[in-house]
Amino acid sequence: VTCLIAITPKDHYKRLEEGSIILKKSKTFSFCKEGVLVEGESSPIKSDIVIFGTGFKGDQKITNMFTSEYFQSIAVGPTSSTVPLYRECIHPKI
Repeated sequence: VTCLIAITPKDHYKRLEEGSIILKKSKTFSFCKEGVLVEGESSPIKSDIVIFGTGFKGDQKITNMFTSEYFQSIAVGPTSSTVPLYRECIHPKI
């Protein structure tokens, strides 16, 4: 038996409407001094936090998004970990 419960933070939808939370879907992106450059946007999106909604096998997707072997090695932690990114952060050196 499994159970799926979706919980959103307080005022989540209100913040979406006001623009303090921005949802973007993109095949490519890059970080810059001003924030995040997203495919199809003409200027960077200023951001304090970036959340990758990767879905199934997210650890593999995150590892493969980096071209640097160093970043790939530290992005999601040890391969022996079952769900290394569940409620965790990407290594701050990235």
